[in-house]
Amino acid sequence: MDKANLQWKLNKVTLNIPDELGGLKFGDFNGDGKEDILRWDSKNLMYRVYQQTSDNEYKLLSVFGPWGRSNGRLMVADFDGNGKSDLAMYQPEEGNIDFALSYQSNNP
Repeated sequence: MDKANLQWKLNKVTLNIPDELGGLKFGDFNGDGKEDILRWDSKNLMYRVYQQTSDNEYKLLSVFGPWGRSNGRLMVADFDGNGKSDLAMYQPEEGNIDFALSYQSNNP
């Protein structure tokens, strides 16, 4: 935020991950304190987690799916309190929530 002009400043960041279809969510999926990236393809219900190894450097940590439903709402939070980001898929039409809990180790 540019406080002098009361305007937001836009900064473009290029993420060093493969150019694939899908949305992005961020979280600490392995508990190492670094912001990792989740790319999910809502059409094919496939997920890829990229672990941050250093500033703007990522490596593929895991791939899973199909999981969830294309009409679901994806949420990222530490639902089980273990210090690692988990996923939840909420299906509002059915009133269901499905969880995918993160068990990844932060050890190499």
